[in-house]
Amino acid sequence: MKDKKEVLFNILMFLPMLVVLISLFYLPKDIPAHYGEGFAVDRWGSKYETLIYGVIPIAFGGIMRIISQTETKQSNKKAKVYGGIIGLAVFNIIILGFIYNAFRLTSLSEQLIIINLSKIFLVTLGISLVVTGNIVSKAKRNKLTGIRYSGTITDEKTWNIRQRIGGSIMMLVGIIIVIINLIFKSNNLVIFITLILLIAVIPATILVNRIALKKL
Repeated sequence: MKDKKEVLFNILMFLPMLVVLISLFYLPKDIPAHYGEGFAVDRWGSKYETLIYGVIPIAFGGIMRIISQTETKQSNKKAKVYGGIIGLAVFNIIILGFIYNAFRLTSLSEQLIIINLSKIFLVTLGISLVVTGNIVSKAKRNKLTGIRYSGTITDEKTWNIRQRIGGSIMMLVGIIIVIINLIFKSNNLVIFITLILLIAVIPATILVNRIALKKL
């Protein structure tokens, strides 16, 4: 019997394409293709444009599967599978939300609620950073993934310190992103703060690592 993680990985990889193909039979010819200020539709396009949303998770999943298969350490291989699941989960939430909104905005029913995809994406991003940070903090030394900068890390202790600090900062940023999305209603403000936080992750990680390593 296949590993449960592999089954979940495959489901998340192909579910969006299945949903897209089924939705093509029911969606009208033109659907909302882009949202602007205030989450208003500013472009309508063909429903067949949604096919690209089914292709993206399959392509991403294929790349992540190749990366995980090249890993020799079982713990790191498992971490990359989890990373792939997190990425696919993000794609699934956004794509399924987009399809739902397409049905909502082309339906005569007033009972359905429009989903704010920006909020959904950012909250999902925040949760993903928390989960990914937790995985990174426990990653074993390897040649491909992990927190790495300024050359090769040959010392196991230095590697572990960098992963714990980098992972902790990622988790903290993820928690803050989720909180500000729950507090603030303005999409533009939340997006701006989120971008600042994401940009600050790398310099903050380097700075805290240098301080920690100097104390050794």
